[in-house]
Formats: sequence, C-alpha cells, structure tokens
Amino acid sequence: MASRLILVTKFKGGVGATHISALLAHGLAQHAPTVLADYEPQGDGAQILAVPVHTGHGTVRDFLDGTRPVRQVLHEITTAPHGYYLAPDRSLTRPFGQPLCDPDRLRRAAGAAELDWVVVDTVKLPAPCALAFVEGADLVLHVVANAFGLRTLGHTHQQLRQHARGELHTVLNQLRKDPSEAALLADLSAAAELRALRLCPVRIGHDGWVTNALRHGRSPFSLGNARRTHETSVALATWVRERLHQPPLPENQ
Repeated sequence: MASRLILVTKFKGGVGATHISALLAHGLAQHAPTVLADYEPQGDGAQILAVPVHTGHGTVRDFLDGTRPVRQVLHEITTAPHGYYLAPDRSLTRPFGQPLCDPDRLRRAAGAAELDWVVVDTVKLPAPCALAFVEGADLVLHVVANAFGLRTLGHTHQQLRQHARGELHTVLNQLRKDPSEAALLADLSAAAELRALRLCPVRIGHDGWVTNALRHGRSPFSLGNARRTHETSVALATWVRERLHQPPLPENQ
C-alpha cells in the first residue's frame, strides 16, 4: 500500500495544530508504521511526544536525502508501538529550504521506508511550504480554535478548496473554553452551513495536566489522565482511516 499523507494546518498560530498532529500520529501508530514529519521550526511535536532530539539529527532533510540508514534517522515514539518522529530542518525558514516541502518526495521516501502514514505539521498558511502540502496531501485537516475562526470558516475553506486535491475537513480544538464561548461554538458548529463544510466529529481538547506533563519533559500519553488522551487519539485515527476508506481494524485491536 502506498503511504498516505495527512496535513494538519492552520491560518492562525496557537490553535493547537501541533497537539492535534501528535494525537493523530500517535493513534495511527498504534497499528501501522507512522511518522510525524515536523515542518514547524520550533519542533514542539518532539516535546508533546517526549522524543529526545539532538540538534541537527533526524530531520526531514536527513530523511529525504537518504544519505543515512532510515532507522538511524527516525526517532522512535516510545508510547506508540509503530510511531516515529522527524525533526524540522534549520533551512525550512529560508528560501533554499523550499525543496524539502515536496509532498510527493516525502511520500516516496515514506514508501521506501515502509511507512503507511505520514502526518505533516507545518507553519501557518499561506506560507509556500504549507500550501505545497495542501496541494499534495491525501487529507487536509484545517484547525480552528475559537468562534472568530469559525465565523470566517467559509472564506478560509474556499481558499483551501482552491488548492486541495484531497479531502478537506475542519477540526475544532475546544481547548480551555469558558462557558459563553463554548455555547457560541456549539451553536456555530450545529449550523447547517458549517456541517456542509465538513467538521471533524471528534471532540478535541485537554486540561491543565497536559501542560504539567510538558513542563516536566513527559508525554501526555504517559502521565496524568493518559487514558483520555489515548481515547481521543484513537478516535481521531479511526475517523481518518474511515475518511480515506482504509479497512477497519480487527475488533481485538
């Protein structure tokens, strides 16, 4: 089976796209070889997944160039049996780093490494790197986290639809919402025009224990209310598999 590429993207920073990328990659990696390719210069995906990364080692460039054995490049995610992580390359913020933002090249490299799934976390749109992955991904997940984002969703969805060749869905991150905003989000989410814009049905959000875990260099998948994180991760991965018409997992898995 060819590797499937999923992009998690946003028009505004701080909406939790990296957290959702980690959730999805972790869920998919429970049953199939999966890599989270981090195209965010900060490399926060490594912190969320508690992956120790040495500067300049195991980057997306190392993976794409193929100059080293792939198992020396991929960082293992200890809480996911088939999960791997690729760190961002320093050149991603410079014009000469643009060749790294090639979805077809990344998909071929993943196929050669026998990885079934590639989850990509990028800088915010409309950066050229992010747009390149919008155009080449099998599935684009656009993350919004507040009522303002949902009110402008029609416009942003139209922009993305002009570039996306694969499926396009919106993920609502319901992190740290006060009751009034939560009620507004619920009303907007239930509107018929938003249902036509294909909202992801999986509820995304977390409590303060996640921040506490990250402060102590631990993964939310192994500390605190880890069961809730795992359940959300698996639900998101199951929904993605269904959207891309992948066969269901055996019931005992």
